[in-house]
Amino acid sequence: MKNLTRSVRAGLDYSATCRNSNGAFGYSGPGLHGDGTTLAAVGALSFQIWGKSSSKEARGACKFIDENMKFGWNTADADLYGHYYAAQCMINFGGDPWKRYNEKFRDEVLKNQRPDGSFKPVGGGQKLNAVGGSFAGSGKFAEHYRACLSVLMLEVYYRFLPATGAKTN
Repeated sequence: MKNLTRSVRAGLDYSATCRNSNGAFGYSGPGLHGDGTTLAAVGALSFQIWGKSSSKEARGACKFIDENMKFGWNTADADLYGHYYAAQCMINFGGDPWKRYNEKFRDEVLKNQRPDGSFKPVGGGQKLNAVGGSFAGSGKFAEHYRACLSVLMLEVYYRFLPATGAKTN
């Protein structure tokens, strides 16, 4: 257990060196990948999972997401992978930022589910602002991937208790 604790601490310390002054995280340093929102969500969640929800890294990343992350199913900002992580870290963060984020993604996801349970392609034909946009196209892989990410985003209310201890409504 001691080695696990040391490894986690080393990982979080390294992640902290990748933090940008605006609260986002870079991939291998503070330089941003894309608009920075996906890695901000991953970074915030990493700190939250290991009991560091109140750290400047987690709080700063959630503030960055609150101020910068966009979502529209038929826009270039439909990065479901990034929103999968954002849904988790923002419910943990709680408060008004969670309420704003929840309103941003929830209805967009629900209104783009087809009667058969699958989800429409994202992006409206635009290239996504995402590193891994393989879920944007057609075909079985893309359909399954979109469905998995969408369902995981929607079940965040049931899988995670906010790290803040606040109620999620």
